Amino acid sequence: MKREDILAIYKAGPKAVIKLVNSLLATIAELKGQIEKQSAGITELKERVKSLENQLNKHSRNSNKPPSTDGFIKPKSLRQKSSRPPGG
Repeated sequence: MKREDILAIYKAGPKAVIKLVNSLLATIAELKGQIEKQSAGITELKERVKSLENQLNKHSRNSNKPPSTDGFIKPKSLRQKSSRPPGG
């Protein structure tokens, strides 16, 4: 809304100003409701992501899942590195 439009409504009288303010308040209330719905949806999505991350982080050592569900994990060598160069 431009400045000229607002001045025209002001010149039209108090009823026009009240009508404009009421329509703006209704728009604000509608937008506020939409924001609340979206924030509730965002909260649900955050909870869903958190639960999925928790599922991904579980393996046989920190839950009651069988080791066969862990996937391939390369075992780390228990041998200590020597100071000698490799080869024969």
